[in-house]
Amino acid sequence: MAKRYDFSTPPLTYSAEMDYPYPWNKPDPQKYYRQDEPLSPEQEALNQKRAVYRHQAQTILTHIQSLPRFLASRFTRIYYNKVRDNGADKAQYYLYFDFHKTLWPRLLATQNRYQIDFETHATCIPIYDIAPDIERYNHLPDLNSKAIKRLAKNMANGFYALFEQFNDELVAQFDGDRRVLFDLPYQSRIYGQIAELSLALHIVPSHYQTYEKYGRLKLKQIHSAIARLTSADFWVSRLKERRARWIESLSIAAMLVNCNATPYVSDRGVSAVLSQKLANLSYLKMMDVEDENTGERFDLYEKFEKSISNPANRYRELMAMTRGIENIADFRKDIGLFLTLTCPSKFHATSKSIKGKRHEDKKKNKYKASPNKKWVTTDENGIPCGALDVKAAQKYLTHVWSLIRTALGDKNIRFYGVRTVEPHHDSTPHWHILLFTSPRHEQAVIDTCRQKALVEDGDEQGAQEHRFTVEKMKKGRATGYIAKYIAKCVPGDHKGAKAMKNDIDIETGLPVHPVNGQGDIPAPDRIAAWASIWRIRQFQSFGIPSKGAYRECRRLKSLGKKSIAADLGAVAERVRAAADHGNFAEYILSQGGPCTPLPEQTLRVAREKVKEPNNYGEYRSKAVGLYTPLDTTRPVLNTYPRKYRIVKKNIDSTNHTKSGSMPLGGAIGAPWSAVNNCRFNISEVAESSANIPLKQPSETQNLPLEEECLGKKAVVIQKASVPIAAGSPKRQVSTLELTEKEQRLREAVRQFFDSKRFELTHDTLIDMFIKGMRVSDGLYTYWYDGDRLREKLNKQPEEPLKQETKTQNQTNADRIAAVLARVNTKEDNHDNQN
Repeated sequence: MAKRYDFSTPPLTYSAEMDYPYPWNKPDPQKYYRQDEPLSPEQEALNQKRAVYRHQAQTILTHIQSLPRFLASRFTRIYYNKVRDNGADKAQYYLYFDFHKTLWPRLLATQNRYQIDFETHATCIPIYDIAPDIERYNHLPDLNSKAIKRLAKNMANGFYALFEQFNDELVAQFDGDRRVLFDLPYQSRIYGQIAELSLALHIVPSHYQTYEKYGRLKLKQIHSAIARLTSADFWVSRLKERRARWIESLSIAAMLVNCNATPYVSDRGVSAVLSQKLANLSYLKMMDVEDENTGERFDLYEKFEKSISNPANRYRELMAMTRGIENIADFRKDIGLFLTLTCPSKFHATSKSIKGKRHEDKKKNKYKASPNKKWVTTDENGIPCGALDVKAAQKYLTHVWSLIRTALGDKNIRFYGVRTVEPHHDSTPHWHILLFTSPRHEQAVIDTCRQKALVEDGDEQGAQEHRFTVEKMKKGRATGYIAKYIAKCVPGDHKGAKAMKNDIDIETGLPVHPVNGQGDIPAPDRIAAWASIWRIRQFQSFGIPSKGAYRECRRLKSLGKKSIAADLGAVAERVRAAADHGNFAEYILSQGGPCTPLPEQTLRVAREKVKEPNNYGEYRSKAVGLYTPLDTTRPVLNTYPRKYRIVKKNIDSTNHTKSGSMPLGGAIGAPWSAVNNCRFNISEVAESSANIPLKQPSETQNLPLEEECLGKKAVVIQKASVPIAAGSPKRQVSTLELTEKEQRLREAVRQFFDSKRFELTHDTLIDMFIKGMRVSDGLYTYWYDGDRLREKLNKQPEEPLKQETKTQNQTNADRIAAVLARVNTKEDNHDNQN
């Protein structure tokens, strides 16, 4: 918790009347203090007020420096710019009123939500003794990837040591009987202790909800949860996720995310997500998909473009699904309701008001953002202690929706539809739900939804008008009404993006797709980055058959399966045909219709456990095909007959990849490290200077090479003392195309390495050496740079190095002894003189 400062008391100041330890420290009254002309009361009050202001400024600047660097540098720069441009008084006004009174409580509340208080959390003491680096957790927004990996490793080691300590204490308690380690109650107790520590670090361990509900877990669940907490990879992913959300929450608290700044998500957040997407696309373009049995390869990026991961395909599937649901509603004569659920005001970090007069057309309104005082919660002393983030708001909406579904289910009301999640301008989520139900249940659905949406803070100002809204859909208008929300939340170049090219975002008053001079990043990209940072599922259907079976049916065409009537029956073939043609309405009817329970649907996705466990000892399940639960005698239709793996692209004869991406080593003959020393664009060696001079080391011997290839000059090189047997390669490597002049070097290079007792006889290895690959015998490293053969001494022999170190140490010892002798002599002479 932050210390409370009293700005009304000025700091201690020095005066000429004070007692000083030395006379030369006392200020001159004639120069600094004019006692003969006393100040007026107004001047004294002004000086005292200025002293208080200076004290305030220094204290507030101290608060600013305690923030993460990206905020501290920002506010410090604003302050000094105001001092330079507007003077100290204006800068002080900004520090006290704009920052200290407005932003500092919000930032402090956010920091208290994410930081660890080691003084109050006694559970952090054990791991703090094991891993002292854990205190860097409170500086997570300032850590880079390398520092996060180091912190993750320390935390994983700390949890592992703590788990071992608990087990050792348990074994010692039972006189060394290690069978107690497999006793479920004791292991559950250890899991609870470690889970308490993990929760203090704001990390929820695996299976904790089950443990909290039943008080114990299975041994496999306990071991998998402990394996995660003792894994550095697990902590790296969690810490990076925590860092992104921490930075985003601080940006929201600092008024950097709103309609007047950057809407939906901060610039740092959207830049990080877009950079990661570009890195992922680069990886896809560098890789192939290879059949493990036949070796047939496919371009991974082309597969991505055809899959549902492509935003354009995702948009088409969502629109086909929504249109199919509306067609089913028309067929059943159901009505459509467009519901909007919004969080209470305490979840909103920023309030939005309209500048000037309100326009009838909402798109023409101009908005002004201001901090929301209800967002920050305080303790009994009035100190900010917490603020609700985006994840808490999404959790609240999920809880409200669960209450609505339960209440409608208790009343035996069937409903189906689709919902979307969209952020407000200040990053707070709200839901749009397109719900279809029977006309006779219309009012009951509206009343139930309104009641559950207003359970929490339903009597606050504006709750009745804004917390829950409903709009009845006209026939044939439902899909068009929700299409703009889908298009706004899906980035990419699709039909919806083109239709919204000139639209204005009601949340911000800015263009959805800004043109030159009207913004930088489109709203769909910002919303997608927002969903990625906070791990929010943007679209979800309810009350309709499985979309997994829909996608598996669409895969059958690429497998050459034109009909599954003989395998799973005529009704199953009807499901497949509907999915293949993208007719979602027919697919829903063939699966049994809306609100059909999963066991009663025509087709379901068949899954099986993988043979090998993951890194945490868990056996995950994977999709293997389709089956019909209506006829158990039918076999499972395998939709994954071929096994694939992801490999690097091959290199063709022109030293470029097949798809034109950046040239890499072959997937099979790739380098063993992250550094690729092979060069693909080596300048040709001129005929007139076709020789390879080598820089001489200290001890050399002349080893003439073939005069035809390397000219008349001899190569001077030191004899290798440690021979290396390279042998034939065990894997197929990429084929390298050499020029005619480079081919003439093969035999000379082979003879050179034979003379060095260095076995490098394979043609492929020699070609790679000529192209720039480095080889080493442990003592020397050799490489050809396209002009000459080079050699580098890796390390000095151990025995001379030891002798040199011993001599240097002895010299230092003698020098120190001589100095001490001179000092002792001077002291003796001084004592004799006294």
